[in-house]
Amino acid sequence: YSTSGTTSPCGAVAEPMCSVSSKVSHSWSYDRCDSHYGPTSSAWTSGTSCNNQKGSPINVCGAVPFPGANPTVTTTGWAMTRDMDIKNNGHTIQANVALYAAAPTTDVGSLSSVVGHGTNYSSHKWVLEQVHFHWGRTGKTDEGSEHYLQGMAYPLEAHFVHYNSAHGTSVGSAAGTGHAEALLVVGVMFDLNAAGSEPAALTTIADGVAE
Repeated sequence: YSTSGTTSPCGAVAEPMCSVSSKVSHSWSYDRCDSHYGPTSSAWTSGTSCNNQKGSPINVCGAVPFPGANPTVTTTGWAMTRDMDIKNNGHTIQANVALYAAAPTTDVGSLSSVVGHGTNYSSHKWVLEQVHFHWGRTGKTDEGSEHYLQGMAYPLEAHFVHYNSAHGTSVGSAAGTGHAEALLVVGVMFDLNAAGSEPAALTTIADGVAE
């Protein structure tokens, strides 16, 4: 969806994927006060798949020059009106995109050559399957987002979850292959504006949950 001029996305993060819930018998938690299953617990920091540069959350600290021309991120099929399955999955609000027509896709251009993962764009695409959200408490502007930019959290972060069509026909099947380039998640940070308004798409999703 497109954001309105009154609520500004503050940045985007293409994040690595790792599974935390597989390491513990209970659900994981973003609660920083939860010493058993929260981000400071051993469930998040031990092992090899959820440690060091492959962990989540991450703090994007500083910027480095991109080699060559900046990559162009392009989307195809996003502007179509589609049905959405909106639900509370127990961790977040998730909106699954109906794929009955041409699937919405994202092309990250030369960015894939820098991060070391990508698709063969001549035959495969990053296909958008769902978007979910991370948000903070009412009235708080410095908490909510899963990730941080320069040590700063934001009140809302949207995750656009894609799968690599070279490795499956859904997020689940692609992730099941274990390939490092199976999934792409684009994280977009949102900040509050003085008027207190929000993009119409966010209102539609929130209303869908209420129903």
